Amino acid sequence: MEQIVINFIFGAFLVVMGWVLKVVWDAIVSLQVKDNERKDQVHNLSMLVVGDYVKQEKFDTFAHMISDKLDRIEKSLNFELGARNRPD
Repeated sequence: MEQIVINFIFGAFLVVMGWVLKVVWDAIVSLQVKDNERKDQVHNLSMLVVGDYVKQEKFDTFAHMISDKLDRIEKSLNFELGARNRPD
């Protein structure tokens, strides 16, 4: 009689452990699928970002325009300050 109870308890324990392992395995597979979807989304996003960078030539042209504009402003300010500081 005792052996039947031990076998029943051991069998029930194995059934519960099998169910727990199946639940864990299903969760892992689900996470792997979601991870692959996220990888695809990140890859697509990175492809979009790469196309939006400013080209070096355009940046150099823009920087040169800003530099020229700042030089003109500086000359104008120097002229104004020089005119104010001159004695009449």
